[in-house]
Amino acid sequence: MKIYVASIIVSSLAMIVLICLSRKNYLMSEREKRAILVSSVLLVTCACSECIGVLIDGVSPAWRIPHILVKFIELSVTPFIPVVFANGFATLRTRRWEIFPLVLHACVQLVSVFTGITFFVDAENFYHHSTLYFLYYVAIAFSIVYLLVSVAVFSKRFQNRNKTALILNMVLVIAGIVCQAIDGSIRVVWMTVCFGTIMFYIYYNNLFLQIDELTELLNRATFEYRVKTEQKRVGVLFFDVNEFKSINDRYGHPFGDDCLKTVSWALRAAYGKSGLCYRIGGDEFCVILDKRIEQADEMTAEFKRRLAEIRTSENRLPTVAVGTEIFEPDGNRLSDVIVVADEKMYFDKRAEK
Repeated sequence: MKIYVASIIVSSLAMIVLICLSRKNYLMSEREKRAILVSSVLLVTCACSECIGVLIDGVSPAWRIPHILVKFIELSVTPFIPVVFANGFATLRTRRWEIFPLVLHACVQLVSVFTGITFFVDAENFYHHSTLYFLYYVAIAFSIVYLLVSVAVFSKRFQNRNKTALILNMVLVIAGIVCQAIDGSIRVVWMTVCFGTIMFYIYYNNLFLQIDELTELLNRATFEYRVKTEQKRVGVLFFDVNEFKSINDRYGHPFGDDCLKTVSWALRAAYGKSGLCYRIGGDEFCVILDKRIEQADEMTAEFKRRLAEIRTSENRLPTVAVGTEIFEPDGNRLSDVIVVADEKMYFDKRAEK
C-alpha cells in the first residue's frame, strides 16, 4: 500500500512539473499548452480519487458517501483524459462528436451512484463492481482509440516516420491498463499514463526541433543530417521559387510567406506519400524520394498542376523551378547528386524565364 500511495504522489508531482515545463515552452501553441494543463489536472484528480477510494475502502461506514463520490469522479472523468489530450495536438475532421459517448458514459456513472448499475459501495463501505461495469472499459477503449488515431494524424502532419516510438508509448499505457484490469491489486495505471504523457512531450519537442516553423516541412538541419547519412538509392528534387525577391518587394513579405506555405502544401500533396519534403533556404526546397523514384516526373507534373490550379484564382502566385537527379549509393555521395539536381533546377529556371 505504501508503494502504491508513493507512486500516486510521485506521478502527481511529475504532472505538476510537466505543466510548469509546458507553460514556458515556446515551441507549443496555446491550445497545446492548454491540453497539457487540463489533461494533467484531470489525471491528478482521477489518480488521487482512486487513491482515496483505496485508502478508505472498508474503513468505516461513515466514509461511505465520500467513497461513492471519489469513485464517481474516477470512473466518469478518466475516459475524458485521452480525448482532451488528443484534441490539443491533432483534431480530427469531425469535431465534438467524440464528447457525446463520454458524456453519456458519465451520465451512466451518475445513475449508478443511486442505482448501483456499474459500481456500488455497500453499507460496510466496501467498493464493488456491478453488472454494467464493463461500460467503463468500453469508454476507456474508445478514448484510447481516438487518441491513437489523433496522434497518427499529428505525426503525419509533420512527416514523422518514427512510428515505433509512438506505438511503444501507447503499448506502455495499454499494458498498465490491462494489468490492472486483470488483477486489481496491481495498481499501475496512473503511473504508466503519467510516463506515457511525459514520453509524448519528449517526442513532441524532438519532432519540433526538426520542423521549419513557417512551412511545417522538415528543416535544413534535418536535411543536412540526411545528406550525411543516406546510403540507399533515392530520388533528389530541388526547387526554387521564381522571382521570389521581386514578389516580396512588390507585394510584401506576408504575401511572400503565403506563397511559401502554398508551395509547401503542393509539395506535400504531390510527393508526401513517396518521400520527405524539406525547406532548406528562404525560397529553396528539396524532396528526397525513397518510393516511386522512377515516377518523379509524374509527381512533378502533379505538383505544377496543383500550383496552376491555385494560380487561376491568385495570379500573383509565382512558378517554381525543379531539378531532378537519382542518387546511386555505389561510389557516389549524395551531396554530389544534390549539386547536379541544383544545376538542373537552374536550367529549368532559365527555361521558365
